[in-house]
Amino acid sequence: IISISNGFILHDEVIQNGLESDMYVGSSLLDMYSKCGQVKEASKVFGKLSYPNVVCWNTMISCFAQHGDGNSAFKLYLRMQEEGICPDKVTYIFVMKACSSIMSRGKAQELHHGIFLMGLDKDIVVGNTMVDMYSKCGSLMEAHHVFVRLCHRTVVSWTALISGYVENGHGEEAIDLFEQMQDDGISAVTGTFACLLKTCTSTIGFEKAKAIHADIVKTQLEGDIFVGNSLIDMYAK
Repeated sequence: IISISNGFILHDEVIQNGLESDMYVGSSLLDMYSKCGQVKEASKVFGKLSYPNVVCWNTMISCFAQHGDGNSAFKLYLRMQEEGICPDKVTYIFVMKACSSIMSRGKAQELHHGIFLMGLDKDIVVGNTMVDMYSKCGSLMEAHHVFVRLCHRTVVSWTALISGYVENGHGEEAIDLFEQMQDDGISAVTGTFACLLKTCTSTIGFEKAKAIHADIVKTQLEGDIFVGNSLIDMYAK
């Protein structure tokens, strides 16, 4: 672990040695600034790289996405293609997360098209991220369509879709999905129950809430701090 002040000192030494445009040194600087949340400095370093590879592009896109600048992340995704760099699986995961933060259905559909052309639409990680992206953009029909087409649905897939229905005010449908998940033999995790308990406070009712509480006890998650807080909030409301 290095402090950002020491990072600046190292960067000055890199400049003095004329190595700032070197791809290996520059990509390490880029990664350092990105992990330290120094978006402006990371962008400066990226701009001075002579021939950034896809890893460098992904690092810069991730930096924008993780620090709340989804629009810049998406613009960089478009620019990398204009400069002849082909996006990979990691690129799409980062850009989809950026798209989720700005909740743009149009951009989500554009990304989906690119993923389909790359043949990545059946990848489980890409698919789960896409379900989450569409859900956060309020596009539940598209989220469900992607979910159904997944060749292997994990608890992450189910939780992403359940969360989408909860956040968009469709509590009954979220409970139905939870029951389908159980029928498929998938055990809920902390995030799943936290989502469901939110909907119990608004639309489902006390009896259904108690039934979900019983499921939480069965999975031994009652002592989890997030689930426990959600239970307290649910019963209080």
